[in-house]
Amino acid sequence: MPDCQPICALYYDFKRVAPERVVAPQYDIVSQEEISYYKNLSPFNAFHLELADSPERAKLLLEEWKRQGVLIKEQSPAVYYYELEFKFSERVLKRRGFILLVKLHPFEDGEILPHERTFSFVKEERLTLIKHTQCYFSQIFGLYEDPELKTLSLPEEKELMFEVVFNSERHRLYRILNRDFISFLREHLRDRRIYIADGHHRYQTALAYKQHMERMFGAKGSYDFQYAPFCLTPFEEESLFMLPTHRHYLFPLEESLLNKLKEHAEVLGNFKLEEVETFLEGFAEKSSVFLLFYEGQGMVFQIKKEVMSEIERDEPILSKLPLFNFLKIFEWVFGETEEELKAKGEVEFFSNSIERLKKKNARGGFFVLFPRVLPQVLRDVVSSGRLMPHKSTYFYPKVLTGTIFYEAKGNPLPREKEPCP
Repeated sequence: MPDCQPICALYYDFKRVAPERVVAPQYDIVSQEEISYYKNLSPFNAFHLELADSPERAKLLLEEWKRQGVLIKEQSPAVYYYELEFKFSERVLKRRGFILLVKLHPFEDGEILPHERTFSFVKEERLTLIKHTQCYFSQIFGLYEDPELKTLSLPEEKELMFEVVFNSERHRLYRILNRDFISFLREHLRDRRIYIADGHHRYQTALAYKQHMERMFGAKGSYDFQYAPFCLTPFEEESLFMLPTHRHYLFPLEESLLNKLKEHAEVLGNFKLEEVETFLEGFAEKSSVFLLFYEGQGMVFQIKKEVMSEIERDEPILSKLPLFNFLKIFEWVFGETEEELKAKGEVEFFSNSIERLKKKNARGGFFVLFPRVLPQVLRDVVSSGRLMPHKSTYFYPKVLTGTIFYEAKGNPLPREKEPCP
């Protein structure tokens, strides 16, 4: 199983910069307007590196910030405890996890497992950035099994690095240097497979960077580029929410196609735009239900029993996913796969947000929304050797960009009690 190590982190000196001005969301969930907003917050915002005007510019800025002392290199390898407070369905919740290094393995090894199909075109742009900067500016979000949540029993001697309220979420990061705890955590993870929850393209990019560096340095020994920074959370964490990714199809829904859709699914009722979240939560874990919103009208559909029985017979595991079941019907009704529509630019993906839906509504087309399912469904699907459809899940909330950076320049990983290079 994958080797996990404490990380020689690079991080902001929060005595010199305000955390709320330099951290940012994940780069792949923001609009161009949002990118400009975060860059304007501070000349040291993480997006100036993660989404620099050019890889060369990112490299120059990174070195300049280190020289200025805006970024500090950790002296000793550490594990970082990440605590995230947020509100969901009127409840205040807390999700916990760790930032550390995970040794990279091809998916075929079965030690680190993807859960959805990905497209390679995004990877090339990110690979060029890492080749130039030799630095990771954000983490891959992964899951592991810990039924008794033993790994979340922390040592007392943990140091608060920073605390920031970001989009009504409270993020806290603690440094843990306790060697006994780090050894315990590493031993626990050594016996567990890691499931990628968010960051498939980041992981594929890290693999490609590892191959690039191995051609330069060789593959012997244990080097920094053979690892990537992860934020890991147990499957069993109560506040782990796997939300669906919804669809916006950018063409009109003709009446003949709507009638054909009704041959496979029956209408349970109607809803208004402001009721979307209530209905989605009310049908949580219902794999046969999807919501359709078209020309200001909302309809709740349930796939007919005989149709669901056929899908379940062919795909007993994947049929636990509302999205998978809908896409089967979609192909029957529209005669095209979603991958074909994506290639033509006729489908967009968005997360669970009424405001986003309102904005998109002005662009026409129609929307299909899905109830959430338990994260354990991801584990069941992946363990069966299957992959979810592209853009199936949205883990909420996202880990911030700019909490911990990780340089992978070709240095050997420090052994126990050795300082960071």
